Parts: sequence; C-alpha cells; structure tokens
Amino acid sequence: MKHPFRSLAAWREDLLTLPDTALFELLRTVFGNIKTPFNKHRLMEELASFLSRPDVLETIALFIGGEDHKIIAAVAALENPAAGELESFFAGEFSYVELQGILLNLEERLILYRYRDEGVFRLALNPLLEPVLAPYAADLSPLFPSTEAEEIPAEELDDRILVSIIAFAVSEDDFFRAESRAETRTDWTLRKKAADEAARIFPGLDFGRLLSGFLGAELLEPEGPRLAVDRRRLEYFGKLEARDRLFYLAAGIYLNRAAPDASGGDAYLRRGRFHTLARFFRRFHDALAEGRRYNRKTLLRVAWIAAREIDGSWAERGAGAFTLDAGEMTRYLEPLVTVGLLHPAESGEYTVPAAPRKHPDTSFVVTPDTAAPGTAAPGTATPDTASDPRVSQDTPFSFVLYPGISWEDADLLAAFAVPRECGAVVRLEITRESAARGFDAGFKAEDMLELLERLSGFPADQNLRWTIGDWGERYTAVALYRGAALTLAEDRRYLATGGPLSRFIRRTLAPGVYLLAEGDLEEVEAVLARSGVDIIAWPDTGSGKESLFRSPYPSLPPGRRAGTPSGGNPPAAALVESGGAALPAGEDGAEDGGRTARAGERKERFRKALAAARLPPAVQAELSARIERRLIISEIQLRDAAVKQEKLEARNLDYPGKAVIARQALARKSLLEVVYPAAGGEQRVFGIPLALEKSGGESVLVLRSLSRPEDAPESGTEEVRIPLGKISLIRRIKQSLFEG
Repeated sequence: MKHPFRSLAAWREDLLTLPDTALFELLRTVFGNIKTPFNKHRLMEELASFLSRPDVLETIALFIGGEDHKIIAAVAALENPAAGELESFFAGEFSYVELQGILLNLEERLILYRYRDEGVFRLALNPLLEPVLAPYAADLSPLFPSTEAEEIPAEELDDRILVSIIAFAVSEDDFFRAESRAETRTDWTLRKKAADEAARIFPGLDFGRLLSGFLGAELLEPEGPRLAVDRRRLEYFGKLEARDRLFYLAAGIYLNRAAPDASGGDAYLRRGRFHTLARFFRRFHDALAEGRRYNRKTLLRVAWIAAREIDGSWAERGAGAFTLDAGEMTRYLEPLVTVGLLHPAESGEYTVPAAPRKHPDTSFVVTPDTAAPGTAAPGTATPDTASDPRVSQDTPFSFVLYPGISWEDADLLAAFAVPRECGAVVRLEITRESAARGFDAGFKAEDMLELLERLSGFPADQNLRWTIGDWGERYTAVALYRGAALTLAEDRRYLATGGPLSRFIRRTLAPGVYLLAEGDLEEVEAVLARSGVDIIAWPDTGSGKESLFRSPYPSLPPGRRAGTPSGGNPPAAALVESGGAALPAGEDGAEDGGRTARAGERKERFRKALAAARLPPAVQAELSARIERRLIISEIQLRDAAVKQEKLEARNLDYPGKAVIARQALARKSLLEVVYPAAGGEQRVFGIPLALEKSGGESVLVLRSLSRPEDAPESGTEEVRIPLGKISLIRRIKQSLFEG
C-alpha cells in the first residue's frame, strides 16, 4: 500500500485553491471571526501550528471512534478515493445517508479533506495529523474481518490432475452431444458416456466447469464431436508458475461460463480481458491468508482493492470495467472454488486452503512388494538408478504419478497415455489409441520408453517395450496429415532448405510441398515478407479463425501469499497482514486503557468552558452541538466563536423555511429527506431535487427519488412531485463541508 498521506505542500495548495467561502468557513471553525486585513498563507500557517499542538493531537486521537477508524483505513487502502467509490466499498454496511454524515463529520474535524484531481473530488487524510492517523490508516483489520478456520483444507488440483483432464478430453472421439456444438463454445454438453467416465476418473471435481476453463483459454479446441489440444499454447501455459496456471484457468472458466459475451466477440478485447482477469484473480487471492475464513462482504472489499491495482487499459478500449457488487462477486468466486483456491463453507463463508507442500524424496520409495511385474523393485534401487523417482509402474502398461512430478514431465506422459484414476492416486495407462496420439505429437517409441525409464529409475517392462515398438511400426504404415500446406515454386525452394523457413517445416510431403503447423502461419508470413516475397497466395479453404492469443501467456505480476516470509508484496497482500501498528484502543475495544473515559472527560471540560463563556443561547446551542459532534478540540474554539446560522430543516407550517431549503438543495444538488402524508400513513422519500415548480398557485417540489436511503443519488430514476404545503418535514442532507 502506498504512503497514505499526501505532502503538506499539496495539502496547503489544495485548501488555498478552495473558494473563499469554503476556506473561511473551515478556518472560522478553528479561529472564530477572522479579522481583516488578512493573509491566506499566514492563516494556513496558523492552522498548521494549531493542529500540531500536542494537546490538540491528543484530543483528536481521543475522539476517533470505530466508524472513524473504518473510513480512515478505507481512504488509505483505496488510495484517496472519490466519495462514490467509498459508497460502493461500504455497500451493505453504511447507507448513503449514513456514510455522507460520517464523511462530513470527519471533514469538519479536519481529519479528511477533499481535493480535485482531473475534475474529480477525492478524499485524503490530513498530513498534519499523520502522527495520530497513521496507526489507523495502517490497521485495516476492521475493513477485512476474518476468522481462523477449524480445519484447513489443502489445495488438490495439482499439475497431475490438469494434464490428466487434457489427456482424457482429447482421448474421447465422441465427446459432445451433436445438438450442443456451437461456435460460441459456451454451452457444450458432454455425452452421457463421457460424463459418467469423467465422474468416475475425477471424483469430487467439477469436470464440466474445469473443461470450460481449458476451452475459455483455448488450450483445447473443438474439432467436430471431439477436442484437440493446442500444443503451442499448452507449452506456454506449462512455463507458468503452478499457481499462475490455476489463475489463468479460473480466468478461462469465468470468460467461457460466467461472461462469454463480455467482449462483444472481439478477439482483441477478449484476449485483453482474459489476461486482466488472470491478474485480478492473482492479486485477489494473494491478499488472503491460508487457513482464514472470509465472508462475502470482506471478499468483495478485497476484490475492490485488487481491481484498483491491475492495469485498467483494457477497460478503456471498450471491454467494460469490473462489475463488483454482491451478485457479480459470486461469479468471480466460483472459478476460484472450481480450481480449488477457495473452499466454500456451509455458513456461506470461504476458506483459503493450504498450498501444497513438496513431498520429501523418501515418500516416493516403493517397496518390493508393490513393484510391477517384470521390473526391478524400486525399493532396492542401486546407486546408478534415479534417487528421486516421479512415477512407478503398477502394471506393464500403467503407472502412478507422484505429487512431486514437474508439469513438463507430467505433460509429456499425458501426451501418450490416458487417465484411469485421478483421486488420491493419479494413474495413467498407455493404450494403442493413446500411443498413436503420442506418435501424432512427434514421439517415437524409444522416446516414450526413455521417458518412463528416466522418471521411474528402472528399465521398462519388456512386454511394454515390445508392444510400443510394434505400434510404432504400424503407425508409419498409413498416415493422414493435419495442418497447413506451403507450396514453393522450384526457384523459391531454397527458402525451405536451410533458409529462414526451415525451422517451421514439420515434414516434406512432396517436392515443393511442405507441412506446417497452423499456429505458425503468422510467423511464416512474416519470414516470407522479410525474405522479399511480396505476394503470398492464401487460397480459401473455408477454415481458420482468429486466435485468442497471438503471443505467449505473460507471467503474472510478482506477488506473494499473505504471511509468507519473502517476495514482492502487492498492495492487496497488506490487507490481511495489518494490525501490528501501535494503535490506541478504541471505543469498541474491551480494553481501551481508559481512552473512552478520557474522551468523555475531555468533552465535559469543553462543556464547562462553554457554560462559563455566557454566550447568547443560539450560539451556545450551536457550540454545544459542535462539542457533541467532536468538532471542538480546544477551548480556543469556544472563544470569539463564529457561528453561522444555517437552516437545514423545516417542518409543518414553516412554508418559507421549506421553500428556502428546497432552493438551497436545488442550487447545490444536495440530497433531500422529505416526509409527507400519503395513503396508509406518512411517506418518507430521499432524493435529489430537480425543480420547484408553480402549479395552481402552489409550489411543487420535483424529486428524483431513491428506492432506498442506502442508494446513491445517481441510482434514482422515479420522479416524485410533492406540493410544498403538504410536506411535514424537509431536511437538506449536507454532503461536504465545502459543498456549493
């Protein structure tokens, strides 16, 4: 989190640029009547001197309550937000009216002030009060409450499961129901046989939603009734950190299931939204602590912080900003639940599971009793065998993957095997069909056997060796090629023989006819252009579409899980680590060290000083109200006080007063609270005045009403017309010390 206080120079400049009426209203609350002639810069110096006095700082600290603490912490965490951002942040806790009242009080107490930034008024903490406010700004725990989970679940979706899902998906020839196949890729329905088999192999996992993540990331692509893997993208995907793979998968789930049309079909915007979602999930999850349980309100607030930190340039291109409300938040939580990074509880809260720990090498030792037939016993490994095996053959054609296996090795194995069990144990099997799929991917029989021997530390079973070799010989007898064909005239074939195109050629099919991977076409075109080929034929074959990714998956911004000892610290991570500041116990604390009592004593001292001043009743009443609102922080403010009589409400027969308040609210666009008789009793309305019209000799107030007092003014839509004479109460809700 950035330093939450702006500079003293910026604070002075911001106050000096206020309209004189607003600036002097602020100064009069401290100095009373200001004698002329005056110098604004000198007055600012006197204000700074006043706020730096030890007794004033002590009083301000004594008067900070629980609600004040939350606002101070939120202004620091949100890095000087606009008032509207605070309204959204505190949705469900403070109504719009309540929040505006708290903000106004903090402004009047000189704790907060507003400054203009590119046409928007933002809230900031008074830097002169940093000694008092810094502990409250640093302690964000009241904003993000959590509890310790009784049991801490472990993350279960590791690389072995991910590669097994891919291997299973591409091994099924008839995967989807015909009626569900569509170009949108958002409503694919598995055939019953495939769905039942997936439920058996992957117990406890939401296979359909995980599959949608791979589809959303275009790691898997539909080809008729089956799926094919994009090996180029999968290679980039595998280079990511293990946890980052889960965040990208969560982004794919959200994009493909929760918001398939969010980008309006534009591949460029869809790509930008995909990467932004992955960064958002990373920032959001990094801010949570392992073993803690969070309610939805806390998670929504953490999401607000995380969303503010990520690059928002994609939104400026028209993809639309994050919609972070209680309903939409569920859509962001579901992908994280699906990939195992959050665990829902029956209470409606969410627990952050423990990250997987690396298993010691000894956990991979298999006893002679469990060795596969025809293999040396892993438990009796000799010094020249692998000391850290990653697989163990349990039959001649199947093998178990241990948790410590790398993504690269697991992916290589899954390229020529199919999953048979993916629960507590992950078991893959080599079949004729899976071996053929491996040959399609470029494996040779000796490559498969060499990989198995390297990962197990023992020679491959002789039966397996002979069978894979036989399959390899039969594979080369008949071949069908899938890809793109490049044809070169005889005088251009030098480009493919040792020239710049040679690295893209998968196979020479005939003289001048070359097989390319479809994913390489854009690079091939660029190489041809650099080689002086200015005309390239692109015969229309009726296939092909723009890819979601034209570049590799970028690594997500560096970050760390909250509570880990080292690494980068994205601002969101501070949310669950705060609380260590030397914070004076507040009014809400059980052990407040007498602070509440001292705050009461300080108010009583001010009350006695006011009574001794023998001021006019109206002035005394106003100053008494200021004491109760904690605006008086020194007896100096009770001497020669300047009291501006401002009428904020009128009732019943006070027709002129009601008209004055309505006109003031119209001029300042202030929120009004209006009570008037209606069928069934009195009706209370909150709204922004639109007009004060004449109708039949009577004034009529026109309001844009809010459905609830917690709603912000811009959410109001319904117009209400109320004759001024029928209003029993009209109250202008002041929103800022400097409004108007």
